[in-house]
Amino acid sequence: MRGQVKSILGVAFVVTAAAVAIAFVKSRTELLPAGTSEFRESSVACSVRLVGGARFRVCEFSPAQVELRLYWKDESGAQIGDFARLRQVVRGEGRRLILATNAGMYSADADSTPVGLYVERGRELVPLNLRDSIGGNFYDAPNGVFFIANGAAAVADSRDFAQRGVRPDIATQSGPLLVKRGAFPHAGYGPNGPRQAPRNAVGVRADGQVVLVLAETPVNMHELRVALRDQFGCTDALYLDGAISELMFGAQAPTMRRYGAILAIVTS
Repeated sequence: MRGQVKSILGVAFVVTAAAVAIAFVKSRTELLPAGTSEFRESSVACSVRLVGGARFRVCEFSPAQVELRLYWKDESGAQIGDFARLRQVVRGEGRRLILATNAGMYSADADSTPVGLYVERGRELVPLNLRDSIGGNFYDAPNGVFFIANGAAAVADSRDFAQRGVRPDIATQSGPLLVKRGAFPHAGYGPNGPRQAPRNAVGVRADGQVVLVLAETPVNMHELRVALRDQFGCTDALYLDGAISELMFGAQAPTMRRYGAILAIVTS
């Protein structure tokens, strides 16, 4: 399992630069200068932000206004695996890839099978995993499920999800659960916690907006969950994976990193 952004004119420039610096100190979250670090299309808004010195890619959208999908294998049954191949698959469907991120943890078998629940286009391809284990972030209970059902998004504790009887359109299970109803469910994660790495996660706000986050700067679990709740407004959030993670949007060149399932937004 892999896991795991002369004279009067000169004075004006100095004053403006100072004002920007002061504003950054007052607010620990600032948008970096416009350019390739910002992207907006339809109902998807992506940006690069600084939070306490760490650099985050953040994409925000309403699930009712985008076509959000999970991809694992192509129509021939072959694993898609990377963003470049995904772009080809989406193009073959007559659509265009807007955004892609790795969607959770997977096993070391030939197909990179998701470790937990995986539902794609209403079909459950991997069942919910409620087993206990001492190894890996996935089993750091509670873990959770991100899912879309009837156009609405949610992140739920896996055991709570099992009791709901939901039939989701898409679902991916991962772990640990980072934020649960505005609280931190894991007492063991502290500000000085170990295992700093780039990490990605998915969160849902109280208004139903979905937030995809990639910490490009190495952070620990506590730093990630604090940013998700206090900076990006997520009432519930789920860890997806670690050092291999990526969040690609717009016309960025796809990486050749290999993944199991991939979460994507596509458009016609």
